[in-house]
Amino acid sequence: TSESLIPYFSTMAIWGASDGVWNCQVNSLMGVVFADKYEEAYAGLRIAQGLGVAILFSYSNLICMTAKIYIISAVCILALACYLIMEGVLKYRAKLIPVKQTSV
Repeated sequence: TSESLIPYFSTMAIWGASDGVWNCQVNSLMGVVFADKYEEAYAGLRIAQGLGVAILFSYSNLICMTAKIYIISAVCILALACYLIMEGVLKYRAKLIPVKQTSV
C-alpha cells in the first residue's frame, strides 16, 4: 500500500537533503582552507571519497554488520579529531599572521 512506502520516501528525502547540505559544507570548507590550491584539494577529496567507497565495497561481504558499525564509528571519531586539529592549526596560524585591515 502507499502508506507503507511513506517511511521509505521520508527517509530518502531526509537523506538527500542532508547529503546536499553536507556536500555544500565540505566544498565551502575546502574553498576556505585551501583557497590558493582549491583544484588540487578538491581532487584529493574526490580521490579519498573514491578510495573510501572502494574499501567499503571490498570488505562489505566479509564482516558482520556489528563490525561495520564499529569501523564507521571509529572513522567518524577519527575524522572529527582531524577536523578539530585542523581548526586549532588554522587558529594558531591566524594568530601568527595578522590579517590586514582594509577601509571601505
